[in-house]
Amino acid sequence: MTPFARGYFRRDLPFAIWSLMEKENASNLVFYEAPNDPIALKSHGDLSHFITYFTDPQKVLLVVTDRGTGEIAGICWFQVEANNARALANWWMRRRFWGHFTREAGVLACDYMFGAVGVEHIWGYSPWQTSAKSGMSFGFEYVVGLPDYVCIDGEFRDMHIVHLSRERFRAGRYYENLFETRH
Repeated sequence: MTPFARGYFRRDLPFAIWSLMEKENASNLVFYEAPNDPIALKSHGDLSHFITYFTDPQKVLLVVTDRGTGEIAGICWFQVEANNARALANWWMRRRFWGHFTREAGVLACDYMFGAVGVEHIWGYSPWQTSAKSGMSFGFEYVVGLPDYVCIDGEFRDMHIVHLSRERFRAGRYYENLFETRH
C-alpha cells in the first residue's frame, strides 16, 4: 500500500484504477448518489468525474497492490476533516482480492491514517452492508443504520455508519490477528 502522489507513480495510474473499477462495474457502487438528470447521469462516474473527485486536496488516496505481482488490488481513500480530528473512510477492492487481503489493506490503511496522518477517529458510511461488514472485520464498530437515508436508482437504502478510534485500533492488536488468520 502506497500513498498516491502525482509524479511518483506511472502517469496513467488514475486511468488504470478507473478502468479496473469500470471492468468490475463498480463505479456506480463507489459513486452511488447519481443525479436524476439524464445528461448528467451519462457523465457520472466517468474518467473526468473520477479524476476530479480524487484530486481533492482533503483526500488521502492509498493505492493497494499485490506484493507478489505489483498488480493493482484496489484503493483506500480518506477525507480528512476538522484539523485531523477525523477522517471519512472509503475503500474499493477488486473482487478477487476480497477477504483476508482486504482486511490486511484495511489495517494498513488505518495504521497509516492514525500514525502518519495523525487522525484521532475514522468514520465510514455506506449504503452497502458488505462495506460496513468489511470495516468491522478489521476493527470498526457498527454505530447506527440510518433508515432510508439514500436513494439509489429509485430505491431507498439504509446508510450504515461505522467508527474506529485511534485508541481502539492501538489496543486491538490487528497486526497479530492478520497473521493468525492467513491461510
